[in-house]
Amino acid sequence: MADAARRRSPDRYKEGAQPSWRLFQIAFVLLALPGLADETREDRETVELIFFPTGGGKTERTWG
Repeated sequence: MADAARRRSPDRYKEGAQPSWRLFQIAFVLLALPGLADETREDRETVELIFFPTGGGKTERTWG
């Protein structure tokens, strides 16, 4: 995630600045750990991954 942030906004991370975690990102990872560690959990049958960088589609062109 940090590499993606640096590629997305290189000017923001000049002079040694580092991307930082946001609370919701840490919470998501912590909530996912039990499903990753326990192979007997029911919810391991379904996996969804949705990633929206900031803006999430605002550059899409609408045809009209």
